[in-house]
Amino acid sequence: MQVLGEAGYAYLAQLSPAERARLPRKLAARGMTRLVIAGGVTLQDPRRWIAAGIDVDSRTEPAHELVHAGRRELAAEGRHAVLHGTFLHVHGVGVLLEGKAGAGKSALALDLVARGHALVADDAVEFARPAPAIVVGRSPAVIEGYL
Repeated sequence: MQVLGEAGYAYLAQLSPAERARLPRKLAARGMTRLVIAGGVTLQDPRRWIAAGIDVDSRTEPAHELVHAGRRELAAEGRHAVLHGTFLHVHGVGVLLEGKAGAGKSALALDLVARGHALVADDAVEFARPAPAIVVGRSPAVIEGYL
């Protein structure tokens, strides 16, 4: 699936007419099956996309909202695993602290939180892989908000 917003539309506009005509078949050959037009952008010729076997859907929401909603849905549907540990968001990276009970994972997490980092989950962390390059970690609802 591809979400086409203002930036994507600007990219399409700078292509030559011949390149723009070839693009739907090229993307379909690489596995694309759906094109979502976001934020009221108008696609010049949706028939080319449909003829290439790509479903075209038009939405009023901005592209970034659709992408975030799609990621949440994929995370909910993707492969899941629950691991024992403490999970934090440190300098833009997810960090999982693992170790035996009483090893000091929570104490270390509290120290990192005091330094401005964010606690995501303590004791049990639910992980999902919605796509090959994306791993999402969160606290199970039952223990959310507890340390």
